[in-house]
Amino acid sequence: MLLFGTSGTGSDAYRTFLFGGVELVAFLQILVSLVVGRYLSRRRRYKNVRLMRLVFVSLGLCLGVMWATMPLTLFPPAPPHQQVIVACTCAGLIATALAFVPIAGMAECLTIPLGTASAYTLLSLGGRDWFALFGCLVIYGLFIGSVTVQVRRLLDKITLYRLETQEQRSTLQLLSGRSDAGEIWSLWETDRNGVISFLSPDLAHIFDWKPSLEMPHNFLNTLKEKYINSTNDIRGPISKKIVDFTHMVNCLNESISFRDIVVPLKVNDTVSLWSFTGRPMFDDHQDYCGFRGLAYDVTDTFTERFEEAHQARNDAVTGIPNRHALNEALRNALSDLGRTGRTFAFYLVDLDEFKRVNDRLGHNAGDAVLRVAAARLARVGGDGAFVARFGGDEFALLLQDINPPEAIHAAQDIVDLFLEPVKLSDQDVVVHVSVGLALAPVSGDSIESILDAADLAMYNAKRAGKNTWSCFESSMSGQIEQRRVLLGQFREAVTNREIVLAYQPLIDARTLTLVGFEALARWPQPDGSFVPPDRFILLAEETGLICELGNYLLEQACRTAVSWPTDLTVAVNVSVGQLQAPDFLLTLRTILKKTGLPPARLELEVTESIFMDVNSTCAGVLHGLSDLGIKLALDDFGRGYSSLGFLKEFDFYKLKLDMGFIRDMNHDRRSAAIVRSVIELASELGVVVTAEGVETRSQLDALRRYGCTQVQGYLFSPAISGEETALIAEKSRFSPLHFFETGARSA
Repeated sequence: MLLFGTSGTGSDAYRTFLFGGVELVAFLQILVSLVVGRYLSRRRRYKNVRLMRLVFVSLGLCLGVMWATMPLTLFPPAPPHQQVIVACTCAGLIATALAFVPIAGMAECLTIPLGTASAYTLLSLGGRDWFALFGCLVIYGLFIGSVTVQVRRLLDKITLYRLETQEQRSTLQLLSGRSDAGEIWSLWETDRNGVISFLSPDLAHIFDWKPSLEMPHNFLNTLKEKYINSTNDIRGPISKKIVDFTHMVNCLNESISFRDIVVPLKVNDTVSLWSFTGRPMFDDHQDYCGFRGLAYDVTDTFTERFEEAHQARNDAVTGIPNRHALNEALRNALSDLGRTGRTFAFYLVDLDEFKRVNDRLGHNAGDAVLRVAAARLARVGGDGAFVARFGGDEFALLLQDINPPEAIHAAQDIVDLFLEPVKLSDQDVVVHVSVGLALAPVSGDSIESILDAADLAMYNAKRAGKNTWSCFESSMSGQIEQRRVLLGQFREAVTNREIVLAYQPLIDARTLTLVGFEALARWPQPDGSFVPPDRFILLAEETGLICELGNYLLEQACRTAVSWPTDLTVAVNVSVGQLQAPDFLLTLRTILKKTGLPPARLELEVTESIFMDVNSTCAGVLHGLSDLGIKLALDDFGRGYSSLGFLKEFDFYKLKLDMGFIRDMNHDRRSAAIVRSVIELASELGVVVTAEGVETRSQLDALRRYGCTQVQGYLFSPAISGEETALIAEKSRFSPLHFFETGARSA
């Protein structure tokens, strides 16, 4: 009849009711937690957790009521030993409620019905023993209740601490990862309805918000009021910024984090850019309770970045696009050609007399000529023309949607535009041009092929006498292919370290003693010949390998020079590309430290072409080299863009006279006068003069009479290998004349 004893019809029905009901409630609880809970959490970010808790508490109440029927039904008619079992079961079930303390209301729903039913049963039985047992039940219930209260308080404190920590972590996460950590970010916060609950003073000023306002301010609505939707109201570089305000609105509506969304806001009739970052907040029940975020006025920062980007893509002298921007324009033009068949014409324009103008009138006049040239080229082709400075005295012009006759006519227009003199402040300057034309797709279907074709056509125009234009033809493809093959071979030679150094002795002109060597780059070919240095150095500059090659050769020269006597120097040529590298000084220090060569034993030779594009960076590098104790030599002096101002501004240790003057000075009065003048000037300045290309004894005698400091050339020795330098250096220590006589006989 009883649950734990004999069976009977009533007992079976009650057991079915109790066990079946408990199992059903347990199943429903599992269903809610695993299925319904997951479904609700997938929908509005745990906004329905409160509903889940209500379902759990309701099911718990049902479970408590069902357990409460057990003492009412089973305890009174049961024998003593079974009453003990029922009482222990009820006590255990009351204690089990402690496991449900984290769910608010769940413990009460289980314990109150069961405790009340148990107390009522004991009181209804009457008698002193049952009354005493009732007292024990009350004490036990109070104990369970007090423990429940204390555990819940402890859990509340833990939850509060966790929420505070989470809030601090959320703020830190918003502040972390900022590259502009030195800037001041403003805080903003909303409640679950989007109403502003906190704003930093600067944002409060923009939003016209005060904590004491009776009318609540909705954050999103206020933001929309301040948002500038029309770019007509945005001036300057800010107008170039495309702002996706819709994305921020969607994130706020859907409770999704967002980061660095830039929004233009109108503040006191001015427009500023503000960057917003936000993160949704949730309470201990994972209910959405608002947004917290950061904001920062990025107007000045964006303007600076826009100006930096503008400078990176535009030439500093003329203001027109540079080579980087040109490559992008060519890439887009080729994309249009492949997609729509939109043809284009590409022109390379070289200013023929620019070097002479720049040398004779100075850089200010040269810059003025460059600006006039850019303006004239912009007139060709109208608004659709893309003009860029290709580098130095070269420009590029891109015209789209043009047929061959129109392209040829435009090439002649370019030449005709420069027949008119350039008017400077005090005189007129005539600058003619050589134009190379490449038509796409006839000239190629890649940036490299288009540039090669235009470059080849431009040099054909130069060979034709300048002041003219030339169009690339298919018959020139062989020349381009040869150039491509040579470029490929050169890249492999640089990678495989096939470029080697030869060394030509530097001789003291007065004592005929060895004072050092000049390192000369050589590219040997399989047939035993050599590619001329002036040719592969240009290839290195075009392919961007000049720094890699130059630094490698510089290290090899220093490593070889360490084995020589300590009074000998090594001279190494460096290009403009190397000097313009941002890490050149650091690389040079590393090479000197690695090889152990003292800076005073190293001479770096630069050509006068460096002063064509001299800037503060290059000038700073030259001064930095002098500060390191490295000797600077001006190579090929007199052949290029000589200016006495360079000798005044830069601390050059040596001038190297171009071999053309040395070759002609014995039979050309003017060449001899130039040589004497340079030597006298160098003597007054305390600068060493090295004469290159000395091949005869008469040239040597004349240079010694003029007072030349150093000489080099085939009269003494051709360039030799690094292994031979040590032998010559050793011989020269004992007999300078022996070295000279040996060199003269070999020459």
